[in-house]
Amino acid sequence: MIKKILCKSLAVAGATLIATSVCAQGNAPLRILELNPDARSQALGGTNLVTHSNNYLYTNPTNIFGVESRFSAYVGTEFMPKQEIGGREKYVVASAGYKLNEHHAIFGGFRYLSGLSIPKVNGMGEDLATNIKPNQTILDLGYAYNSCDKFFAYATAAMIRSVSNKQTTNYIFGVGVSYKDETALFDGTLPTRWTATLSAHHFGQDLNYGEGVSYRMPSTISLGVGAMSDINEDHSVGLQLQGGYVTSYKESQIGVGASYEYRKMIGLHTGFQHQGKGLDFYSLGTSLTFGKVSVDLTYRLGLSEFTRNSLAVGASIAL
Repeated sequence: MIKKILCKSLAVAGATLIATSVCAQGNAPLRILELNPDARSQALGGTNLVTHSNNYLYTNPTNIFGVESRFSAYVGTEFMPKQEIGGREKYVVASAGYKLNEHHAIFGGFRYLSGLSIPKVNGMGEDLATNIKPNQTILDLGYAYNSCDKFFAYATAAMIRSVSNKQTTNYIFGVGVSYKDETALFDGTLPTRWTATLSAHHFGQDLNYGEGVSYRMPSTISLGVGAMSDINEDHSVGLQLQGGYVTSYKESQIGVGASYEYRKMIGLHTGFQHQGKGLDFYSLGTSLTFGKVSVDLTYRLGLSEFTRNSLAVGASIAL
């Protein structure tokens, strides 16, 4: 009898861990920080620091200074695989940015992760009538500054609310600096725009549930470098690379992406991303721009037993 109860308890506990963290990274209360809130940068191997998207807050806020529009808004979601126990995660994101003038811009955003229903058991391993329904919410704010059209800076702050069997609230912060320039390669025949961005993000105190239960923030330092070249008036190609180091977990991350654009209307993107031990992804996506509206579609393929395939969709408007 005792053996039966023990086996059932271990089975439920294991299933709960897997269902609460699709990628099995074992940090379920911060699962929302593992997800990419921008469909286009996900297609480009997670190289968000050098990805040009109307979702400025969740890529590089300083990119808003390189466009004529003053206001942008983005909404997106990612379709997750269904778990054997727990159901299917539901993830939504929204952001908006407004350029006050040529030197200052402000941003706001929202991320929400929910959908799972985890069986709750008592000390005897018996299922209780109520299930645990974890959810995580993040409210984001951002500010960007243009100093001289080549050097830029930004800062972000966010409030995280995590609910599992208990509830807790925490705050994280980030800063970044960018350098952007234009050149012409091959004796002036290939106009090229390039960007280098250094970022420190997800810095904050541990997520503390009390009673000795806490989770470290994935404090990360990242560097991204990207370039986009115009072959002619119709065709452009780009390459971007981003590396990061999670200081709180001593893990390295890397992403690489390549893109092709036709008349800045149709884009094809692909990339590879390494997020940690046994967490590798290949991605393929497309982007369509019709006047002021853009739509992004990305399919991400997990390359290990701990990763799952997913489909990300994003839509934005720039005014």
